[in-house]
Amino acid sequence: MPAEVTPRGRREWIRYMIHAPLATLLLALSIVLVSFLFPKIGSDIVLTDLVIGATIIASMLHIARSEWLARDVARQVAVPVLLIGLGALIGSLYAGIRPWIIGDLVRDVATILVFLSAIDILRRGGPVAVRFCYGALAICIVFAAVQLATSSGDELRASGTFPNPNVAANLLAMSVLCWSMAPFRWAIKGSVMAFAIAGLLSAASFGSMLQLGAGFGYLALTHLDQVRTVMRGRRMIALIPALFIVVLAVFATMQISASQNDKSGFNQARFDRSGGLRIEVWKEAWRKVPDTPWGAGPGSVRGLDLNTLETELHSEPLAYLVERGVIGLFGLFVMWFVLLRLAPPRSAARAMVIAYILGSFFRETWHYRHFWLFLPLALVAAEQARRAEGVRELEYA
Repeated sequence: MPAEVTPRGRREWIRYMIHAPLATLLLALSIVLVSFLFPKIGSDIVLTDLVIGATIIASMLHIARSEWLARDVARQVAVPVLLIGLGALIGSLYAGIRPWIIGDLVRDVATILVFLSAIDILRRGGPVAVRFCYGALAICIVFAAVQLATSSGDELRASGTFPNPNVAANLLAMSVLCWSMAPFRWAIKGSVMAFAIAGLLSAASFGSMLQLGAGFGYLALTHLDQVRTVMRGRRMIALIPALFIVVLAVFATMQISASQNDKSGFNQARFDRSGGLRIEVWKEAWRKVPDTPWGAGPGSVRGLDLNTLETELHSEPLAYLVERGVIGLFGLFVMWFVLLRLAPPRSAARAMVIAYILGSFFRETWHYRHFWLFLPLALVAAEQARRAEGVRELEYA
């Protein structure tokens, strides 16, 4: 776990905030802006995309100077990216080159580039840059949570700035897992996490609560060896209350009467409706697979009206099978494996990947901007923590 902020570290953080390199400032601003996807420019582009694009360019400039620090990660993700891209191109032969296919391919490229660029920028900036971006993450969490918690009526589950309530809920679930290892005092960490939990409960997303439970469950199980020193082990202190809140929320979900308003919130009627819709969508998608074994092209489920219910397939693997074929699906599985290997054991990064994989079976989350910004932060923080622990072991050897 990263060391807490000392007076000297606090001065360095303030100095860095004033004189931070442009790339780090752009990355921090990107993290803040994913908390409200507004305003829109045209039909699909939002201000956040423009800032993320600038962040990618700022990182790519280092390649020209042979100073790019994400080459090792790029090599590891190259194979799954090529498989996913190949599956997409083969699938495109079914529908031809359509606008929605081009749009999905552009988002695929942007997804990988922002992931690699964030790793490069954070590694270049060192521990102070990581702490700086964790501060941006705290702002992101508070902004997203306030938007959700202050909504009312039919907007209970989502603010108007989010295209879908599940996007906001997924953002909060992933951000809480990432923030659990932030290099700040427990008083600060606990306050920000309380905001996130309040927003997550307001979003009333069953899937995101399940993701959060799985992520914290992994962290709790992999830190059982610290139970004996729980009063000194800040990791365990951070995990126990958050895990308790998740368990309590799941219990409350099972107890709320179905007679309440079923349009929003935790209730059995909405759960049944959501589950029933997914089952129908999945059945219909499976019937399409024999017709398009090599895929119908990215985004073609909606673009070609392959789904009579006019909704996404609510499952990343199934969507890949239908749109990118068996090659694209295999590439997705390889990507999951690579991400798990990149994330150190017992880290928040590994918990985030596990939560991401679990959520992918119930939602299409590949293009969620926030995940590919938060995961690099957790990965680089874990790398720095391992190096710091190695130095301390050498000092005491």
